Amino acid sequence: MTETLRRHRGAAMIALLALAAALALWADINAGYRSISLDELGQIARGTAPASLAYTLVELRLPRVLTALLVGAGLSLAGCLLQGVSRNDMADPGVLGINAGAGLLVAAFIVFVPAGLVPSTVALPLLAFAGSAAVAFAGWRLSVVRGASSPRRLLLIGVALATGLS
Repeated sequence: MTETLRRHRGAAMIALLALAAALALWADINAGYRSISLDELGQIARGTAPASLAYTLVELRLPRVLTALLVGAGLSLAGCLLQGVSRNDMADPGVLGINAGAGLLVAAFIVFVPAGLVPSTVALPLLAFAGSAAVAFAGWRLSVVRGASSPRRLLLIGVALATGLS
């Protein structure tokens, strides 16, 4: 009986979360100067809507909505991976020093590279990724002793790296 309840509870939770995601996506699509009704959404899908309305949805709002959805999914996946690897429900990029590594390279770029030399819209995200990846790799590598990694050691080294780089 309890196994059946667990399955139904899990299915109900997934359905509830899917409904909440659909409502959030609908609210995000309608966030702006002009709201888009379901009828207008159908017209856009059929290709009979005015060009300005189709442009508003397809070129302006939909990319923003999909980007937000993908970024949220990526962040949640990263959090799950960090918590699973460290076997700690409180683990996050700040605790493991990943944020500090990203911030260090971005700050160094801003301070030492003359403005306009390299486009910052390209360089800053790449440097943030490089810094966070370097610190994550260094933390993992330092936590491996005699071929075995310990989640406790990984967390302690991550906290030390975060403190040292901040």
